[in-house]
Amino acid sequence: MTPNDEVNALAGQRFLPIFGRASIYQLTPRGADDARGASVPKEQRGRTLFGEGRSYGYLTKRFYEGAVVKTTELTDEFTYDDFLDRYGARPGDASAAGEDNVVPLFVINADKQMRVFAVQGNPSPNPGHTLISILDATEEEKAREARKKEDREQKARAAEESSIEAPGDRP
Repeated sequence: MTPNDEVNALAGQRFLPIFGRASIYQLTPRGADDARGASVPKEQRGRTLFGEGRSYGYLTKRFYEGAVVKTTELTDEFTYDDFLDRYGARPGDASAAGEDNVVPLFVINADKQMRVFAVQGNPSPNPGHTLISILDATEEEKAREARKKEDREQKARAAEESSIEAPGDRP
C-alpha cells in the first residue's frame, strides 16, 4: 500500500492471477469522489478497502490526529452493535466533525480466518470474533501517550547533558 494510486493498481494487476479478483484490495484512490475522477479506471483497481473515501490521505490524517488501531473481542455481552454504540457512530455515518468515529478494518472469526471490510461487502462480526478497527484515541490514551513522549524527551535531555564535558575534564 502506497500513496501512489497507479502503483497500487499495478500491484493489484500483478497479483490478480495469484490471488484472484475477490482477494485484491485497494484504498479509495484520490479523486474517486470528485468530478475529475480517479487516475486509474475502476476496472483496473482492486476492491475498495474499508469504505468509500478511505484513501491513503484519509488514513494518514486520522493517525496524525491521534486515531489508534484497536482490537476488540466481541461477546454475547458486548456485541458489534454495542461496539458501534459505544464509539458514537456507525460506519458511513458522519459525526459532528464530518468524519466517521469508527473505521472497521477486519474481523477474525473463531476459526482464525480474517475477513476484510470493503465497499463490495462487509463481514458480519459476531460474538467470539475479534474486530480490528481505527478509533479516535480516548482522553486517557492521549494522556498516556503525552506522558510517554515527555519521558522520552526527559531521557534524551538527560543523555545530552551527561555527554557534555565539563571544562577541566579533558585529558
